[in-house]
Amino acid sequence: MVVQLRSSTRPATTGSSSTSNPVYIDESSSEEGYDDDSDKGAPKRNPRRRTRTTTRRISYREVDSSDEEFQVSDEESINPRPKTKREPPRKHQQLRLNFRCKKPIEDVSGKKTYTIPRQEIQTTQKIPPWHTLPYEILVQIFNYASTPLYDHQTYLPTSSLSWLLDTSLVCKAFLEPALTALFYSPPLNPATRAQSLLELLGQSNPTFDYAVKIKRLDIEVRSTLAYSMGAGMGHFDLVNLVKRTPLLKHLHMQHMHDRPPYRDFGRPHTNKWLYPDDLFEALSSTGIRLQSFTWNARIMGTHHDMSFLKNVHTISAFSNLKVLKIINFNNNKPDDGVDELNQALAALKDLKSLTFESSPTVNSKLLPGLPNGLQYLALVNCTNLTSEMLQLFLSTHGTHLRELILDHNQSLSMSFLVNLAESCPKLEILKMDLQYYSSSANFDDSEPLYEDLLFPDEIPTWPSSLQVVEMVQLRNWDVSTAESFFTSLIDSSEELVKLRRLVLKAILKIGWRDRASFRERWIERLRKVYFRKSPPPNRDWDYSTDAKEISESSSKASQITEDESGDSRKRKYEHVGDSDMEPQRHLRKSIRLAKLAEVQRAAETKADHKGRAQAAGVTTRGIESSKSHESVDEEGNDYIQGLCEIVDIRIDNLRPAEEQFNEGDFLDEEASGDEEWDGTDPILIDDDPAW
Repeated sequence: MVVQLRSSTRPATTGSSSTSNPVYIDESSSEEGYDDDSDKGAPKRNPRRRTRTTTRRISYREVDSSDEEFQVSDEESINPRPKTKREPPRKHQQLRLNFRCKKPIEDVSGKKTYTIPRQEIQTTQKIPPWHTLPYEILVQIFNYASTPLYDHQTYLPTSSLSWLLDTSLVCKAFLEPALTALFYSPPLNPATRAQSLLELLGQSNPTFDYAVKIKRLDIEVRSTLAYSMGAGMGHFDLVNLVKRTPLLKHLHMQHMHDRPPYRDFGRPHTNKWLYPDDLFEALSSTGIRLQSFTWNARIMGTHHDMSFLKNVHTISAFSNLKVLKIINFNNNKPDDGVDELNQALAALKDLKSLTFESSPTVNSKLLPGLPNGLQYLALVNCTNLTSEMLQLFLSTHGTHLRELILDHNQSLSMSFLVNLAESCPKLEILKMDLQYYSSSANFDDSEPLYEDLLFPDEIPTWPSSLQVVEMVQLRNWDVSTAESFFTSLIDSSEELVKLRRLVLKAILKIGWRDRASFRERWIERLRKVYFRKSPPPNRDWDYSTDAKEISESSSKASQITEDESGDSRKRKYEHVGDSDMEPQRHLRKSIRLAKLAEVQRAAETKADHKGRAQAAGVTTRGIESSKSHESVDEEGNDYIQGLCEIVDIRIDNLRPAEEQFNEGDFLDEEASGDEEWDGTDPILIDDDPAW
């Protein structure tokens, strides 16, 4: 395929020889012809003397082979185009390319070429017909590509908003899916944008039924509800918006001061907007069934006590509530309103996710009264929470817990990790951020309220279901305790087969030489045990064949038979010989899947040894030390898990701060303009003379 771009510019000629890099070609018009070896002795015209009416053709062709050069097509070089009357060029016409190229290279014939760096574009060979995808699939694609629509810190819309609008105009098939992704959680900041949405929903004959597309409302109280929209416009009416969204599922209202550093807790009577009683009446009258909601004590009035929460939780709009977030619950007395709050939470029968943020009311009396079926628990900036309280709570309420978030809790150490595997057998995500914030900007009281993060005799245990472990700003411990912590992760690598993300950032206040040797040892060891070393999968590869072969080989590799004899029940694994497995190995086309099958067989072999050891009355540790395993490191006897996509380990003595500065903060905002030439120049072709 030959693609031609025409532009009026100062001409130049080039040779027909090709190089290994793409070459930028200037083709002169047909009246100039081409230079070759036969006319080397003919006088050449000076390109500068040519008139501005001379035109130039820029041509390149797409090839399937390794030849990725911009070059003149063969047809044009043999049969030049006839002379035609061309329109005069526009003034200041330029040809601008979006890439940078090297300086023009002049060969022996005096012809100038422009070499362009090769840009490898990885793409599939066949572009799928996106417009033929079902509506539901397109909605999921646009939701994934546009998330987030607004910044969760400032609640201002991101560039995804304009991208969705542009995507909706690509074709008719993209229109409604893109608008559905946009109106799922529309940005409402500033208040004029929220008012425009309210006016759109009030139209009599809209193109689409936008009201049924709105499922989530995230509102920043101060910028959207607290102040007037303008002269004579009044405040934004949230109750009217709720009445026009019959399929609303998620309603969250937060204040800009509810984010770190959590200094301004605020009081109800100081805020200009509070929960209106009409809001809950509108939720019930419209037939809305909420799935998530946020209680913010900052915008609760004096009559909104714990008994009020219990009454609201009994209305029909909260009957299916699964996610609840509680912010700024700070009682004057430790036990004030705790029983009423537990009763209000008990009224939510389907509650699965609970978050307490900036709530000192979380204490030893509140935690035992929380619902038993929680799958998600987040405790953020709860100053009264201690490790003893959390350990007691997890022992009775952690059976179904799958995600545990513990951030900025100033009194919480990591002693609860000792019984974590037993208390939370289904835990998948564990995150802890031990950075704390001062209660005032005038003095520093952000130090931990515990003496030791872990004691030397406290060895953490890790549930085998863990997929993500993120623990940052670990401090207030010595070298021996840190070694015990890292060793527990190494020893548990055989059980942590589902772990895919490991992020640890520790602070050790020791000498820099000792810290350097400690860092070099443990970072390398953890990466060797957990980091995935196989290359990323090929996006153009068809894995359906590999999956079928792996399933067939695994079914032949281990045949499990169970038989009972006496009081013990043994499991016998009959492995297929190497001669039977060799053809299957040759059939595999994916190295990564082949290694995965080997790990699976290794796990089955370990289970076989473990079962036989328990039946014989010997310890598993003795069996493991006596056997040699292909997935065990010979030097350190470490089991190589090798399945984590991210292993980020940092060990330093950097003091935690609310704002960390790096090298980029001390550089000039703009380039000085006097940098050294790096060997590349942009292509700017202009028809006008230099003077």
